[in-house]
Amino acid sequence: MELLDRIIDAITANVQLNANITVGVLSKKTKSVAIRLLPNTMRNAYMDKGRTYRLSFQVLVKDKDQPEAIRVINEITEFLDSLTNDDILLSDHCYRFIACEVYTMPNFVEKTEHDEYIYTALFNAEYEMKGA
Repeated sequence: MELLDRIIDAITANVQLNANITVGVLSKKTKSVAIRLLPNTMRNAYMDKGRTYRLSFQVLVKDKDQPEAIRVINEITEFLDSLTNDDILLSDHCYRFIACEVYTMPNFVEKTEHDEYIYTALFNAEYEMKGA
């Protein structure tokens, strides 16, 4: 999905991360950032055959330094929650990014057996397919 790739590009360009972003699961490295898609059923259809969709996703941050993990997840959240429709451009001009919003604020997940702290936040990105 191109939108997920553009979101990753935007985060990477605008947030000082503790690690490269992976898709799916956190890496086994001490410092890791992952983004994973979540199920959703949000879709609106319009008479001009246009549609709006929601892309739900989770961001996870792992670090042995707890304040650093908190900083990274908070900066990602602030950045994504402030995106507007001009901030993400999709190459297929049939689609247009609308907005992104946090729906579960950053929170603690666990401390691993290797003393790594994991934090997460959940987001919805909305985009539209233009109609006729």
